[in-house]
Amino acid sequence: DGKEMRRALGKLDEMQARWTDKAELALSKGREDLAKQALIERQKAADMDAGLRDEIANIDGTLKSYETDIAKL
Repeated sequence: DGKEMRRALGKLDEMQARWTDKAELALSKGREDLAKQALIERQKAADMDAGLRDEIANIDGTLKSYETDIAKL
């Protein structure tokens, strides 16, 4: 699961970059409305990224705890 989540993080990073590019393009074309929507979508991707990073941290902590318990056994 951790590996899949890390791959998803990479995709979310790419998504954020694409939305930033789209916002810049929209601004260059004078379309502030589209730029604002692109920035909103980028923020959604950033929020998902932050949530996923928290989940990965929790999984990593749990795995370390399990490894410690296994070593004690």
